[in-house]
Amino acid sequence: MLFGTASGARIVFGLPGNPAAATLGFELFVRLAIRLLSGDPKPARARARARLRGTLSPVKGLTFFPRGSVSAEGSHLIFSPGGQQSSMQIASWSGANAVAVVPPGEAWIEDGAEIDVLLVGPLA
Repeated sequence: MLFGTASGARIVFGLPGNPAAATLGFELFVRLAIRLLSGDPKPARARARARLRGTLSPVKGLTFFPRGSVSAEGSHLIFSPGGQQSSMQIASWSGANAVAVVPPGEAWIEDGAEIDVLLVGPLA
C-alpha cells in the first residue's frame, strides 16, 4: 500500500494486488482516509456481529477478510460468504454488502459461529 503526495498538494494512494484485493484495500484504508481528510465525524464503516452461514477457514498468521452478504433473519444478522475468495475474483464483490474480519488461526470457523463483519453496503 502506498500513500503520499504528488505535485505538492495532491494525495496519492497506491493499492497492490489483483482487483478483488485492491477493492478490499480501498474499503479498509482509502475510503477511511478520504472520509477522515474530508472531516467526517464518523469516518469508519459500521461494524456488527453476525452468525456465520457456512464455514470459513482462517489463514495461519494473517487476518482474513472474506467478502459476502449480511441479511437480517429475525433478531439476528447472518453473514453468508461469497463463493470464490481469491484476490483475482472481482466477481466476489458482486452482491457483497459485508466483509468478515477473521483473525489469524488454524481451526475452521463453523456454521452458526458469531463473527465480526464490516458493513460495506445496505443489508440484503
